[in-house]
Amino acid sequence: MEAVPSGRNLWGVGGTMNGVTLSSPDVGGTAGMQQAYMAVHGSDRRDNSIQVDGMIVNGIEGDGAIQNYFNQGMFEEMSYQTSALGSEVQGSGVRLNMIPRDGSNQFKGSLFMSYTPGRWQSDNFTDELRATGLREPNRVTRIFDYNPGLGGPIAKDKVWFNYTFRHWGVNKKVADAYYDANRSPFLYAADTSRPGIDDGHIVSNAARVSWQVSSKDKVSVYHDNQRKFRNHWGIAATVPPEASAIQVTPTSFVNVSKWTRTQTSRLLLEAGVGIYDQEYTELYQPEVLGGFANKVFDLGQIRASKTYSILDNATGRIQNAWNSPADHFSLLRTFSGAASYVTGSHNLRVGAQVSNGNWRLVQQYTGDVTPVTYNNGAPVSVTLRLPYDRRNGIKADTGIYAQDRWAMGRMTWNLGLRYDYFGPYTDTHDRFRDLVLGSGSNYSDRIANGIASVT
Repeated sequence: MEAVPSGRNLWGVGGTMNGVTLSSPDVGGTAGMQQAYMAVHGSDRRDNSIQVDGMIVNGIEGDGAIQNYFNQGMFEEMSYQTSALGSEVQGSGVRLNMIPRDGSNQFKGSLFMSYTPGRWQSDNFTDELRATGLREPNRVTRIFDYNPGLGGPIAKDKVWFNYTFRHWGVNKKVADAYYDANRSPFLYAADTSRPGIDDGHIVSNAARVSWQVSSKDKVSVYHDNQRKFRNHWGIAATVPPEASAIQVTPTSFVNVSKWTRTQTSRLLLEAGVGIYDQEYTELYQPEVLGGFANKVFDLGQIRASKTYSILDNATGRIQNAWNSPADHFSLLRTFSGAASYVTGSHNLRVGAQVSNGNWRLVQQYTGDVTPVTYNNGAPVSVTLRLPYDRRNGIKADTGIYAQDRWAMGRMTWNLGLRYDYFGPYTDTHDRFRDLVLGSGSNYSDRIANGIASVT
């Protein structure tokens, strides 16, 4: 698969499998900064099971559909299963199990590098397309991927490490997404000399340490810490660059700790914990916040701003400011244990999994309004927005299973049994008292000010 010119991500590789469809195409890594979702045999994207070394590391965001941007250089093997899933797996979608690289008694290194300049992309922008009014199609300006790695012994025959660094990104022009040349906040005129760029990159530091505690026991810890930066998230023909968002992930890591014990030549015991912790933000552009450019979700700066998101009903275009600023938090922990008994003709596996986690969404809008709606320059309405701090999560997502594969002559029995319990929670505590409204002493004032601003 390394020879296939893909984006070196889990959905790009998965899209090459028979029966797997993607929510959006990823041609040569052009979708590397925005996840596509796998589906198979009519399954939902939330049914996929993403695992590292057999440990579940699905995210909680998007009901489990949104995943980490895994560092492909860290894995020795990526195993996709699209059918005949056992009772160990809760969902009916694609099961992906990624096996991290182990170190050895010798120091060994690896290096993957790729770079695609924009001029290598073919051009299908015909006069017929130009005649429809399209000024410029989507075009790649560059794709890059630098992925060195090093592994070796910490203590020979006892402790080993493997470390991989990866920095990759995609920059591309978006069809008819230009900066606004009109100084009026209510009317838009495309500045065709300043096309917008959807620019993003990810930095990953991933490592695994393995310890052979005894002849029977082994402990390993895998950790992948990432930062993602996307400076014009949401940019489109109807979202000019100044109205797009800045997406930053202050926190994004996957950690898998696992213990295995070869009790006998037939019995294997294993237990572990998998954690996926993520925070990602949708920030206003610095100009919206008076030049504040620290790329953090700062409630004080948002409250102080007088630049509002404008919606032109005549064109469907958003202007001035992003229309959905937010700070997203999600944390999912999964604890699991299993025992495997293998005789050759008889393979039995029993185990249990318990997941719990937290989800939080914080939103506040400039002026507590979004959008201020116009129709070709004429005022229409103002939508007021309360500050928002919603918290919910999972108390316990529990699965207990048994899977048996029994070969009897020419007949093989595959038998499975699984019990699931799902317990969610919603935090009903009133958190609005902790949030401060923007300008205007109360919402009556805010409504009056909002109407005055568009009449």
